[in-house]
Amino acid sequence: MDQSLEVTAEADQRALLNRWESAATAYLEAERLKSANQLPEDLPLAAGIILFLETLKGQSQETAKTYRVGCRRFMLFIYDTTGRAADRAAVTGLSPLVLEDFYLWLVATYGRKARSTCNSYMAAARNLFDYLARRRITPGGCQYQEMIAGLSRLQGRSSYKTPRVKGKQVEEVARLALRLLAPDPTYEEMVPAGKNLPGASAEKSEDLDENEPAEKPVKLRMPRSQAEKDRRGLEELRDRAIILTLYSTGMRRQELASLDRVDLEGLLVEYHQSLRKTWPGKGKAGAIMETGSGGPEASTIYELIITGKGQKERLVYFDRLALAAVDEYLTRRGKDGYRPLFLQHHRGREKVKPAPGGENYRVSLVTVWQVVARYAARLGLELKPHDFRHNLATTLLNAGAQLSEVQDILGHASPTTTKQIYAHYDKGHLREAFSKYRRSADQPE
Repeated sequence: MDQSLEVTAEADQRALLNRWESAATAYLEAERLKSANQLPEDLPLAAGIILFLETLKGQSQETAKTYRVGCRRFMLFIYDTTGRAADRAAVTGLSPLVLEDFYLWLVATYGRKARSTCNSYMAAARNLFDYLARRRITPGGCQYQEMIAGLSRLQGRSSYKTPRVKGKQVEEVARLALRLLAPDPTYEEMVPAGKNLPGASAEKSEDLDENEPAEKPVKLRMPRSQAEKDRRGLEELRDRAIILTLYSTGMRRQELASLDRVDLEGLLVEYHQSLRKTWPGKGKAGAIMETGSGGPEASTIYELIITGKGQKERLVYFDRLALAAVDEYLTRRGKDGYRPLFLQHHRGREKVKPAPGGENYRVSLVTVWQVVARYAARLGLELKPHDFRHNLATTLLNAGAQLSEVQDILGHASPTTTKQIYAHYDKGHLREAFSKYRRSADQPE
């Protein structure tokens, strides 16, 4: 059997990984090493990984998930380069240069441009061997510092790729969502009979073919029942709310998908109170339509505390237009008793029994990505959710915001991150400072 991963299908790789992990779990149970402080010298790699991952319970779910993926990739690397299964290969039998070899393998597999992917997998491997080294289990008995000594030379200086901000495209997509915002849209209004408009939504998230050109219209099938019309209308309202929320707040996908309905209750109460003060007697629908057309209070800002990356709390800011979209979506949903703010609404959802609070109905990260891609495709564009985040940051910087302020708004842990990524776009102020303070060669002293 050819053991090269080049001829090993993805499904086969998963099967191998599951088999190694099951065998390692059985080994740990037999040896009673679930919480070992002293590990045997012949500890299998897969068993060491399971013990290491158990120590991540205090970390965020995303960190634990990232490290597990990286450790699994490391097991496949060992299998690909040595032919040894991870449930049998002893940690002490690995090469002292295994981390350097792993990095070179990642570069060969993913390419030099995939620096963030390689570094993510390397972080998992480094932390794994740091954990094992503290328990006196290392390849060939070498010191952990010896293992990582050559990595910095191989990896080079870490840098951030300057984002290609698609400001005009992001704004076009947000304006499309705003134009489609209506107090009570029906499917017939969105898609006239017999038409296949670029502005119509896909039948469901899975209908978007990522391999098709972005400018190709999404194909539709007219709904066959009132229930289907209602489902499609609700999905459309959800998609608009997602687009305008991303545009207003600059949230990450994970942050947006993690929002619960209760999180926005206070903001929506404040929003309704401001509607009654601003447009007395008009009712909510008329107020939303006037807000959508640039009413006097369209720029009102509402702040919300969320739990962002690394389980750190930060403030995000909703404008009135984003809250109007969220409010219309929740009003159409009604009091369904489901916890998530944004839900899946595909046709097969009701075949699955809801978990407590409807947690298994929560919108996925893939769906958020597909919503953005689908809206952009209506205009012949290609966008990702992170483009909205880049757009918010550069808009603030070019309007005069300080890097430290943008850092707080984006939730970056370090000001260096904000500066490395976004300082390049503070062009107007740099040009102004250069013009003001430079001295020309022909100017007198």
